[in-house]
Amino acid sequence: MKLIFIIFISFTLLFSLEQKTVDKQLVDANHAEAFAVNLLDEGSFDDALAFLKIANEKYTNNPSLLSSTGQAYLEKKNLQEAKKYFIQVLVLEPTNENIKTKIDFIEEQEAGQENKTVENIFDFLSDKGLDFLMIFLAFLGGELIAKRYNKCENSYIYVM
Repeated sequence: MKLIFIIFISFTLLFSLEQKTVDKQLVDANHAEAFAVNLLDEGSFDDALAFLKIANEKYTNNPSLLSSTGQAYLEKKNLQEAKKYFIQVLVLEPTNENIKTKIDFIEEQEAGQENKTVENIFDFLSDKGLDFLMIFLAFLGGELIAKRYNKCENSYIYVM
């Protein structure tokens, strides 16, 4: 029981230290932007997203924070969320060419994924689908031939 209590206190202290760091970085929007960029540069995308969630709530409609959030989602390969944040930035700054380029990149990736799905269907059909189709047609042809030549000349039915 004492061990569980000590572990709980340790995690509480660890979390409070992190909270102090977060609070320190949220002093103003510039500090928040710099801290978010540092987290992204370090590759701490999950930490960056957690921090940016808080920062975006405190500094709403900040294009830099929204852009960093989109970048974090883009790095995590979550294209839908990244596009959502980049579009919010584009609404705030319609002339931002960097964000337009990122949105174009995401749309190209989405189109590539759609084409890959269609390509996979065609690959399946060409490999296994054609074999299945040939077996089905052979079976159907056999049934048609059997029905055509299955006429009985006599009127007696033999039961075996």
